[in-house]
Amino acid sequence: IPGMIPFPLLLILAVLAAYRVAFLVALEEGPLGLAEGLRTWAFNRHPNTWIERGLNCVYCVSFWTSAAAAGLLLWGGAVGTFLLLWGGIAGAVVVVHRFTQPRID
Repeated sequence: IPGMIPFPLLLILAVLAAYRVAFLVALEEGPLGLAEGLRTWAFNRHPNTWIERGLNCVYCVSFWTSAAAAGLLLWGGAVGTFLLLWGGIAGAVVVVHRFTQPRID
């Protein structure tokens, strides 16, 4: 499958996957409360440090999730392609949802 998907599409999926995971870690509860637990741990263990602030920032977390996505693009093989597809589709769902919901100010 890795050779069947054009690289530009894989790159788009990688961007969406990195966004999705960054959004999850920084702003959502996450499956089984893992993302919220990570942020709570950082708040309790490292209050008012770059670790705590960084885990609450989509931009900061995306720096690391983008590195992971780039690694999957370069060395991921079939498993990496699956993870990029999964994360990319999930990221696209978030983007579509955000653009189709009425804005609440």
